[in-house]
Amino acid sequence: MESYITLSFLNDFIFCPRSIYFHQLYSNFTETVYKQQPQIKGTAAHQSIDEQNYSTAAHIL
Repeated sequence: MESYITLSFLNDFIFCPRSIYFHQLYSNFTETVYKQQPQIKGTAAHQSIDEQNYSTAAHIL
């Protein structure tokens, strides 16, 4: 059976190659076990964009 590289692994490799290892090692745990505070804040910051729940008003941008 061939093993494939998932797209999320390629994305992880661009930002931090070690994160692939940690995602596999801690996949059954909550993210707070293996993510540091800046990563958690970054995920929260991107959540509104991922959900397309943001404003394009000039005073907010």
